[in-house]
Amino acid sequence: FSKFFYTAQDFNDTDMVAHGWDKTSEDEKVIQALTVNGKKIDTQYIYKRQQIAFEDLDDIEESGSTATFLRWLDEELDRQIVNAIIAVLLGDTTHFTDITTIEPLVGTGVTDVFRTAVTVTDPTAVTFTEARTIVDAVIAGRGAKWLVMNQTQLTALAKFKYASGGDDIFRSKEEVAAMLGVERIYVTDKATGVVCFIPSEYWFKEKASMQVSYPRYENNVMNYQRERNCGGAVHGLKSVAFGVTE
Repeated sequence: FSKFFYTAQDFNDTDMVAHGWDKTSEDEKVIQALTVNGKKIDTQYIYKRQQIAFEDLDDIEESGSTATFLRWLDEELDRQIVNAIIAVLLGDTTHFTDITTIEPLVGTGVTDVFRTAVTVTDPTAVTFTEARTIVDAVIAGRGAKWLVMNQTQLTALAKFKYASGGDDIFRSKEEVAAMLGVERIYVTDKATGVVCFIPSEYWFKEKASMQVSYPRYENNVMNYQRERNCGGAVHGLKSVAFGVTE
């Protein structure tokens, strides 16, 4: 999909709700009146390019490591594109200012029809209760909920004691997920706070991808390049929630 439509009308809006029919009624049935908005998914090429000198490639070939090196290089190029997309999704507007077609999950930090900003004491150190409040702010029934956070945050949520004075014990990631009411906790160092979202309600469009290598003989270098022409947008209403300070 390149574009979709949605309405921000309330569930109980009289122009939207269903009505009953009485056989004695002489009134004409009410026609549903929706106020709809369009949302477009634009795409752009997101790329990663690496350049290796011919002399270095000669050394790699002489050592018999060409296949290993090229396999690593291919994975590295694609991994960095994915890492960039994740960083933008989680609101990094400092390092990736030229990536403009990936709509962030965290938005502008305020509540809108797609995202809910939940007030917490410290977005970088969310408590268990605050994490559950963030999860509950995402409307259920539209798919599985995921929580995104970094390892430090997960460790803090996993820690507990059986009794006062006892040693710290840590629940598994799966136990924490079950207690918070999500299907999965996705851990990434790109996260600075806690975000809950429904993956199936984030629509990602990829028009094309390419992987090329080409020499520059005037510089005696080989270029390796990976690109994805893609974009994404939050599709589900109230399908994202995150913590913010008041």
